[in-house]
Amino acid sequence: MTKSFPDRLRELRIGCDKSMGQVAREIGVTTVYYSQVENGKMPPFPAGKVDYVVLAKALNADWKELQTLAVESRGSVELNVSKAKPGAASVLVQFGRAIDDGSLTESQIEGMRRILEGEGKD
Repeated sequence: MTKSFPDRLRELRIGCDKSMGQVAREIGVTTVYYSQVENGKMPPFPAGKVDYVVLAKALNADWKELQTLAVESRGSVELNVSKAKPGAASVLVQFGRAIDDGSLTESQIEGMRRILEGEGKD
C-alpha cells in the first residue's frame, strides 16, 4: 500500500536523521508549518510554496515521488507556467481537463509518460 504524503515525509526525515527544524530551514518554511504538514494537519506543500526538488534533496528522496504523493493527497495540482513556452499553458489546461474527465486512455497516458521521461529518444 502506498504511504500518505505525511507518513512518507516523516519516514524520509527520520531516515536522514534530521529534525523538523533542519528540513524546514532547508526548504524555506517555518518549523511550525513543516510540522503541521508532516503531521497531516495541513495539506501538502503547494508547489509555489516549496520546490519539490529542494525538498527531495533535503530528504535524499525522489522529487517525482514526493510531488506525486502530494498531488494525490491534495486531489489537485498547481503549476507555475510563467516560464513556459508560448502555447504551453493552453496545452496544460487541455491536458488537465482530459485527465479530469477521464477521456485519456491508459495507452495515451503511458505514451505521454514515455515522452516526458525521454524514453525512445535517439
